[in-house]
Amino acid sequence: PELPVTGTLHVVGAGIAGLACAVSAAQAGRKVVVYEATKQAGGRCRSFFDSQLNTTVDNGSHAILGANPAIFSYLSAINAESELVPVESTGEIPFVDLKNGTSWTLRPNPGLFPSWIFDAERRAAGTQALDYIKGGALLVAGKKRSVASVLKTSGNTWRNFWEPLSTAVMNTSADQASAYLLGKALGQAVATRRGGLRSYVPKTSLHDTFIEPALKVLKAAGAQIRFDTPLSAVTANSHVVELRMRSEKIAVLPHDSVVLALPPWAPAILPFLGEAF
Repeated sequence: PELPVTGTLHVVGAGIAGLACAVSAAQAGRKVVVYEATKQAGGRCRSFFDSQLNTTVDNGSHAILGANPAIFSYLSAINAESELVPVESTGEIPFVDLKNGTSWTLRPNPGLFPSWIFDAERRAAGTQALDYIKGGALLVAGKKRSVASVLKTSGNTWRNFWEPLSTAVMNTSADQASAYLLGKALGQAVATRRGGLRSYVPKTSLHDTFIEPALKVLKAAGAQIRFDTPLSAVTANSHVVELRMRSEKIAVLPHDSVVLALPPWAPAILPFLGEAF
């Protein structure tokens, strides 16, 4: 359901999901307050300067493909489309196995029929065409199944293809990642007109591309961003009535709305989820 247009929108969590929600609401004229438990926004999408390497390091396995329309819409909303650039390849993905030093390049072909899986020079090292065909089970997986429950999580195909792909796309472990969502992502990667398998990288860093522009947009729109404000509990009856932070309680008025942009296993919201469902 659409959120009401009156009252304050309380967004708990300043990762990309929380920032995207806050930006959308603030640009629509909504009063927005964002609460973040740490001292910086971005969640697992962060950049930091490494003094030993003397360079900025991006944290997190964020694979950005042309098949992801949501991320490009988000970048457009925060005026940062120019901060993300395509790599020269139209879909080739180089791999290096740090354990044994071997390397290979994945070379998917455009179009709906994956002829590349029948060419040993184009698929992942140590894999067979049948291994990829079995992965078609992701396309018809139920919404409650995990990637680990659908695919065989051992052998070369898992280690050299499915595991890195699942981790990069879903950004979570295979036993928790949704097989249904991964299947949808793969379908988009093949079918999109943008060049679904083309990789995109930030010009400078993840922070400068995805986080800092969003914070500027929110500030310009008058939104509040409160760092170092971790959520400890949620009080609700028919709707949320109070957010308990570490050092204060925040009343949620009848016309207010709350978005918990947190992972479902966050300790503060587990009791609330149990009551709600």
